[in-house]
Amino acid sequence: MKNKTLETLRKIENYRKRLEENPREAGCTDHVIRMCQALVADGVFSDRIEWSKLLNK
Repeated sequence: MKNKTLETLRKIENYRKRLEENPREAGCTDHVIRMCQALVADGVFSDRIEWSKLLNK
């Protein structure tokens, strides 16, 4: 479960980063993307710092 959730968070984070580079693609705001990440991570990770560190490995 944790690995699948982490992979989903990775996909969302990559999308968010692409929007920073090319805002014309934006279908939603950075805030909305981060809220989606929080909902996905809820109950699997204790906080954003925990899963962010795992993504950066």
